Amino acid sequence: AGIALGPDFKHAPPPDGGFSPWPGGSGGVARLDCPHLGNSEVLRIYKEVQIHGEVSLKRNVQRLVAASKYRVKPKTQRSFAVRVAGVGAIAGTYQRVGAHADRPLYRSETGAIIYWRPESKTWCINDKEDFTAFRCCAPEDPNFDSNEPPRVGWATPDDECGILDAGIFKKALEDKGLRSDDVRRLYEVLNVKKDGHGLAGWFADRDLVFRQLNGRNFDNEWKQLNDPPFAAEEAWQAGVEASQQSLLADAGLAACEVVETAHPYEARTHTWHQEVKIPGADSLHVHFSQKCCTFDNCATARIFAGGLHRNAAGIGARVEVVPMGSTSKVWGTVCGGGAGTSAWTVRLDHRDDGALADSNAADEAGEAGVAGGDEEWPKEGDEVEARYKTGFWYKAKIIEIETEVDWYKAERVPVSYKIAWKDGEKEDIEKTPSQIRRVSVARENHKDLEDLPRYGSVPGSSSLCCALCLENPRSVQVKYSAGKKAPPVGDEIAAFKLDRGSPLAPVSVAGFTGTGPAQDAGVEAGWFLDLEKSMKGPSKSKLVQVFKGFGGVTIPEGTKPSIKVVNRLLDAIFGDLDEALKRLNSQVR
Repeated sequence: AGIALGPDFKHAPPPDGGFSPWPGGSGGVARLDCPHLGNSEVLRIYKEVQIHGEVSLKRNVQRLVAASKYRVKPKTQRSFAVRVAGVGAIAGTYQRVGAHADRPLYRSETGAIIYWRPESKTWCINDKEDFTAFRCCAPEDPNFDSNEPPRVGWATPDDECGILDAGIFKKALEDKGLRSDDVRRLYEVLNVKKDGHGLAGWFADRDLVFRQLNGRNFDNEWKQLNDPPFAAEEAWQAGVEASQQSLLADAGLAACEVVETAHPYEARTHTWHQEVKIPGADSLHVHFSQKCCTFDNCATARIFAGGLHRNAAGIGARVEVVPMGSTSKVWGTVCGGGAGTSAWTVRLDHRDDGALADSNAADEAGEAGVAGGDEEWPKEGDEVEARYKTGFWYKAKIIEIETEVDWYKAERVPVSYKIAWKDGEKEDIEKTPSQIRRVSVARENHKDLEDLPRYGSVPGSSSLCCALCLENPRSVQVKYSAGKKAPPVGDEIAAFKLDRGSPLAPVSVAGFTGTGPAQDAGVEAGWFLDLEKSMKGPSKSKLVQVFKGFGGVTIPEGTKPSIKVVNRLLDAIFGDLDEALKRLNSQVR
């Protein structure tokens, strides 16, 4: 762009208009743009520039420039290839090889084709050159060239979305704790008999369950269940893992473990690790799948084998502790007991622990450096952690930002955020900036108490956190009632007590006032109360009433408490154990 300053104008000014040259003006044409814009010669010997950080096409890019060779290259030398990904056997690169039904025809190296189907007015992909069938299809895109396959709108075939053997599927869900009626309901909706699916290989003679079938899918059907004990993704994953074990067993590899990352993994610098345990193994063999690949040749796989034999472990040994009713782990150091004793006392890794202060400070400083640097955070659509009214932090997404003018900074600043909770909670969705934080990331190569949010808040000011781990742990369920057969709780248990130095099991029996079913079952003073199992067991409804309104958690009248409500109540209880203990000792009597 430029401005002509004269005197040679294409259209001269009116002779009687009083126009005259600007005093001191240079005349000619003054260029307003950058003469180097779009000129790769400014990069000298380099033909690319790498920009590390966010690039906004609106804010940072003025022009996208293509080399002139792409404008003058003959059409016969141009590539009309189409790349298809994420659909299993029909994925790959498709070259234009001719025409079908007056539209281009594409074929891959495996013989799969992309073609136009005029009777349904759709583009189709088939795994072989058969124009009467297809594996996926998409309608014509009105905003795209009708002579080319659309880039969006493709319907993935049902058998590419996930398939499980029906018998393995049912057993896996039942073993995980799903009610038999719910398992049967899912099976009836998504099942296809062995003579109805036409799949070959391992699937040929099996009744199958499809994750997506005839417009219905497993995730939506899961939402129709009445208060399932776990999420849909966790349920389907249980079936996948059971299928893997079945396949390994059929191949004579029952003692093997499958290790795999998410597909595809992120193309950025990151680490990933998985723990594998094969009891009784005295050697290790690693085999890679033929389809295993990495993003580039910079990726490395490292295997750390070994460890301390249990019989040799003693004071000072590093161990893992699994909380009651959980699969997560906390690292710690044995400080009492050990091999040959009936119990182990383990000092848990705790970030406020003075013994860990030096190493933690360095790690947290590094994490803080990674977390910062984005002045516009958070933006709409960002995933964050927000503080719920119970005081606990849960994952959420920013959906709306309210701003006001800061007259001193001459800019608009956020004053509140509207969020959507990841678990679907509808309450408490208006947040101030102080109630929003970045998604926390666990320290690399650490498993601290704080990595389990429910337990991480228990110690308070206590720096010493321990867990008592029995060689032969025992758990009993005790039933109380107001009748003559079983006295109420208060007639036997004097009180419960709180020990913040035992964060994984902070509530225990303080003592007894008389005999009763607990002592008959072998319970002694000092036994821990399993709060989570009690809140989710047969006494769920009564205990929920005891803690109703705790931490602001509400339960609509006439409704059964869902697992989500119980979990939020448990978070609130662990966040204020002093008040929770008062309710236990005053209302559970």
